[in-house]
Amino acid sequence: MNQASHILGINRFSDLNHSEYVQKIGKNQQSTKRQLGENIKYQKHHEFKKELMSSMYGSGLPMYYNWNDRKAVSPVHDNLNCEHAHWAFAVADVIASTAFIQNNGAFGQVELETLSAQQLIDCMPDQGKWPGCTYNADFNQAFEYVKQNGLYSEEDYPFTGTKNDCKDIDSKKVVMINSYTLVSISDPSSMIEAVFRNPIVAEIDPSSQLMQMYKSDVINSQECGQDAWHKVLIVGWGINEKNEYWIVKNSWGTDWGEQGYAKIAMVDGPGICGIQLSPYSVDIGPFKNKL
Repeated sequence: MNQASHILGINRFSDLNHSEYVQKIGKNQQSTKRQLGENIKYQKHHEFKKELMSSMYGSGLPMYYNWNDRKAVSPVHDNLNCEHAHWAFAVADVIASTAFIQNNGAFGQVELETLSAQQLIDCMPDQGKWPGCTYNADFNQAFEYVKQNGLYSEEDYPFTGTKNDCKDIDSKKVVMINSYTLVSISDPSSMIEAVFRNPIVAEIDPSSQLMQMYKSDVINSQECGQDAWHKVLIVGWGINEKNEYWIVKNSWGTDWGEQGYAKIAMVDGPGICGIQLSPYSVDIGPFKNKL
């Protein structure tokens, strides 16, 4: 059965007590905690694993897959003092990876271009108290903005670590999206199939001491809660002797976790840290010049 195997250690948050850490990363600014619902079916792990393996073999999917191996993932970001930049980095990264893959970059025909989280931080419409650096933005809100406006490259609109006035950069290439889709709710088999096409975004609960001190290996503990709001990128999955797990890219720099990444156990239901509650994928539109 799945077992906790995570290793805690010294990282960028080690000099903070837990209250200071929670204050540092920000709080869930969404209106209510996510409700898990009564219709979610839980299985014993051996039943879940048997079903998952059957689904993977039936679909011809490998036991390990990581989009980093195809150079389809942007470098790990550091949100600096912009506590809620996680949402902007996750959105920019899933669009960048998907654009690269859907335009045959994974097969050598185009290069991966890191897209601008700063544009999202500066230019998203201010609806009351969000988003920017101080408040958390919703996936739907962010994707709707990109559908209407497109997204510049990081090179053209670099990250500054603070919210600034929105800049309009004339005649620069932007990436558009056609659509975005909620992949599933509490369905890891559907998530695997989506990740096999391209990385997807999800939310996790970052508030536990486990997440604060995480260093390596697989997080599989109920200590990591399910008030999921912190945005991350899922770039693949794997299996070891103890766990099936998601490969998760965070935006807390390379001195957190495994060079900025975490492995989070793949289980039945909402998932460890709530990671299986709200995964989204995107479909990319044409590259174009902003008029």
